[in-house]
Amino acid sequence: MNKRFSGRDPLRKWLATVSGVVISTIVLVNDVDKLVINTTNPKMLSQLIYERSSEFLDQPYLVNFEKSEDKKTDVSIDYSKMIMVTAWEATLARNGRRIGGLKLLLKELGSYQYCCTSIIENRAFKIAGLWIVEPTMPNEIEELKSILDKFAISYAFSDGSGFMTLNNFRFNGNGVSIYPDMLSS
Repeated sequence: MNKRFSGRDPLRKWLATVSGVVISTIVLVNDVDKLVINTTNPKMLSQLIYERSSEFLDQPYLVNFEKSEDKKTDVSIDYSKMIMVTAWEATLARNGRRIGGLKLLLKELGSYQYCCTSIIENRAFKIAGLWIVEPTMPNEIEELKSILDKFAISYAFSDGSGFMTLNNFRFNGNGVSIYPDMLSS
């Protein structure tokens, strides 16, 4: 299903009141930017828009969503259970090859709840900031770390301090590699 909103505030208010849906994408109607969302908790997304309004332009939005059996009503975002991620992809001017892991990261995050809060995009590159809900099972956490190591530029798991430090922030170069799968897209 699709629903259109005139701006950021009506979108945020709707997200704060709706339940039983899975948000898959939010598109800026007057632009090509697309926020990639995979969450069953619209109230969390509403709070994220409120707290980080500068990352959500005040323009018309089109939301793609589906009905869900999950009726979570938790209103607040617990950042101690969120992972901050940065990823990108670019097209090299010299030979047209694509580098970066953003597209593959979004594909691999299919089963995780996440919100891509900012995408800076032009013809040559895309840079994205994501918030991922930290899994509760140790094996899922390790699997997610492996995905982030392969495709993200940087990520930070909370260590309880409330700050990003060298203890919880990882910057790696794997998200810069050339991926053969991306060359055909």
